[in-house]
Amino acid sequence: MNKTIENSLSPEEHRKRFEEEKANYAHIHNLYSYESETSNMELDNLTRTMLEADTALKARAEQEKLARKLMEERQAKKFAAKTAIQKAILELEY
Repeated sequence: MNKTIENSLSPEEHRKRFEEEKANYAHIHNLYSYESETSNMELDNLTRTMLEADTALKARAEQEKLARKLMEERQAKKFAAKTAIQKAILELEY
């Protein structure tokens, strides 16, 4: 993933987009079930659309996972920095 994607959306925004992709996938899946009795040409188009939705859903899930990981790493670094500052203050005081 590039830095633009990493920094452009918050974990909540990634979660929202993941849920939107999931709803889109469910909608297309329902259409697929309904339309599976139609002509082969329509079925091919619907299959392609469903595969695209599946790919988008997987990509969004990966972006959400990455955003969550980056947030956890930032929180860990922030905690480590605060701990180091507190330790340095204590050492300076004594």
